[in-house]
Amino acid sequence: MSAYMGIDIGTTGCKAISFDETGNILASSYREYPLLTPKKGWAELDSNLVIKMCYEVISETANNTSLPIRALAISSQGEAFTPLDNKGK
Repeated sequence: MSAYMGIDIGTTGCKAISFDETGNILASSYREYPLLTPKKGWAELDSNLVIKMCYEVISETANNTSLPIRALAISSQGEAFTPLDNKGK
Protein backbone atom coordinates (compact mmCIF):
# COMPACT_ATOMS: atom_id res chain seq x y z
CA MET A 1 0.00 0.00 0.00
CA SER A 2 0.94 3.63 -0.50
CA ALA A 3 0.02 6.93 1.08
CA TYR A 4 -0.96 10.25 -0.47
CA MET A 5 -0.46 13.71 1.03
CA GLY A 6 -2.54 16.84 0.65
CA ILE A 7 -1.13 20.25 1.58
CA ASP A 8 -3.27 23.37 2.03
CA ILE A 9 -1.52 26.74 2.27
CA GLY A 10 -4.14 29.15 3.56
CA THR A 11 -4.48 32.75 4.66
CA THR A 12 -3.67 32.17 8.34
CA GLY A 13 -2.28 28.64 8.44
CA CYS A 14 -1.13 25.57 6.55
CA LYS A 15 -1.93 21.91 6.99
CA ALA A 16 -0.84 18.58 5.62
CA ILE A 17 -2.79 15.31 5.77
CA SER A 18 -1.77 11.86 4.58
CA PHE A 19 -4.26 9.20 3.49
CA ASP A 20 -4.01 5.54 2.60
CA GLU A 21 -5.36 4.15 -0.69
CA THR A 22 -8.86 3.72 0.79
CA GLY A 23 -9.05 7.29 2.13
CA ASN A 24 -8.27 6.65 5.79
CA ILE A 25 -6.34 9.49 7.45
CA LEU A 26 -2.88 8.33 8.54
CA ALA A 27 -1.41 11.55 9.94
CA SER A 28 -1.92 15.30 9.90
CA SER A 29 -0.28 18.50 11.06
CA TYR A 30 -1.25 22.19 11.22
CA ARG A 31 0.61 25.45 11.83
CA GLU A 32 -0.77 28.99 12.11
CA TYR A 33 0.87 32.23 11.04
CA PRO A 34 -0.38 35.81 11.38
CA LEU A 35 -2.10 37.81 8.68
CA LEU A 36 -0.30 41.17 8.66
CA THR A 37 -2.34 44.33 8.12
CA PRO A 38 0.15 47.23 8.10
CA LYS A 39 -2.40 49.68 6.62
CA LYS A 40 -6.16 49.79 6.26
CA GLY A 41 -7.18 47.60 3.33
CA TRP A 42 -3.83 45.81 3.17
CA ALA A 43 -3.23 42.14 3.93
CA GLU A 44 0.21 40.53 3.80
CA LEU A 45 1.96 37.36 4.89
CA ASP A 46 5.57 36.84 5.94
CA SER A 47 6.63 34.53 3.09
CA ASN A 48 9.63 33.21 5.02
CA LEU A 49 7.40 32.19 7.93
CA VAL A 50 4.81 30.62 5.62
CA ILE A 51 7.37 28.41 3.86
CA LYS A 52 8.94 27.46 7.21
CA MET A 53 5.53 26.37 8.53
CA CYS A 54 4.83 24.47 5.29
CA TYR A 55 8.09 22.55 5.60
CA GLU A 56 7.23 21.72 9.21
CA VAL A 57 3.77 20.30 8.47
CA ILE A 58 5.06 18.30 5.49
CA SER A 59 7.92 16.84 7.54
CA GLU A 60 5.80 16.10 10.61
CA THR A 61 3.05 14.43 8.59
CA ALA A 62 5.50 12.40 6.52
CA ASN A 63 7.38 11.26 9.64
CA ASN A 64 4.11 10.10 11.22
CA THR A 65 2.92 8.22 8.13
CA SER A 66 3.68 4.51 8.23
CA LEU A 67 3.41 3.98 4.46
CA PRO A 68 5.58 5.44 1.69
CA ILE A 69 4.07 8.63 0.28
CA ARG A 70 3.49 8.13 -3.42
CA ALA A 71 2.11 11.53 -4.45
CA LEU A 72 1.06 14.90 -3.09
CA ALA A 73 -1.36 17.65 -4.03
CA ILE A 74 -1.04 21.31 -3.06
CA SER A 75 -3.78 23.87 -2.66
CA SER A 76 -2.95 27.53 -2.06
CA GLN A 77 -4.47 30.98 -2.25
CA GLY A 78 -5.18 31.67 -5.90
CA GLU A 79 -4.12 35.30 -6.01
CA ALA A 80 -1.18 35.05 -3.60
CA PHE A 81 2.41 35.13 -4.79
CA THR A 82 5.88 35.95 -3.53
CA PRO A 83 8.27 37.74 -5.90
CA LEU A 84 11.89 36.52 -5.80
CA ASP A 85 15.13 38.09 -6.91
CA ASN A 86 17.77 36.32 -9.03
CA LYS A 87 19.18 34.72 -5.85
CA GLY A 88 15.87 33.25 -4.74
CA LYS A 89 15.36 35.81 -1.97
